[in-house]
Amino acid sequence: MTITGSVSFDGAAAPPQLNRMRVTLGPLGQSMQSSGISTFTGTVDANGRFTFLGVSPGQYRIRATGAAGWTLKGVMADGKDTLDFPLEVKPAENISNVSVEFTDKFTDLKGTIQSQTGQPTSEFTVIVFAADQRYWVPLGRRIRSARPSTDGKFSFSGLPAGDYRIAAVTDVEPGGWNDPAFLQQLMNASLAVRLVDGTPVTQDIRV
Repeated sequence: MTITGSVSFDGAAAPPQLNRMRVTLGPLGQSMQSSGISTFTGTVDANGRFTFLGVSPGQYRIRATGAAGWTLKGVMADGKDTLDFPLEVKPAENISNVSVEFTDKFTDLKGTIQSQTGQPTSEFTVIVFAADQRYWVPLGRRIRSARPSTDGKFSFSGLPAGDYRIAAVTDVEPGGWNDPAFLQQLMNASLAVRLVDGTPVTQDIRV
């Protein structure tokens, strides 16, 4: 099958030189990789277009590099962001108009964990996760954790814009926040926060 798409830039900075950019199409899953399907690498033409030829059916993920100062915001195909959900290539169906978007505007979330008396504390792990349960997938880019500094301050940068929940927990095993059942338990004990590209957000947590 054939996959075609284009690259665009949302921001104030001058776009990078397109001929230096590379777009990759990588197979997902052990069965795809063990079957010998390799990663495709394509170049971007002067109009920002790219093409992959001879793609086998299966699940893939598209990445793009070569845009210094920019971050990959999303890769949209068939109404889904394939940075969050696999790109499904079906037999005898070409995929066109894949949209690869970069931005130079980033989300910035920071705050301080405070005790009931208002004193900063660092004896917790801060977990930020998407409010939408569809994004609760292992190693998903919308789930993050951080340990606060000794003064109780924490920060997260570069999360995709959207609605999130934030909570402070103790005694959590490393990676435990990737378990949907654990995140479900945190829902009632978490705070709602909305992240917007280019707009710093401060959300303190009192425990």
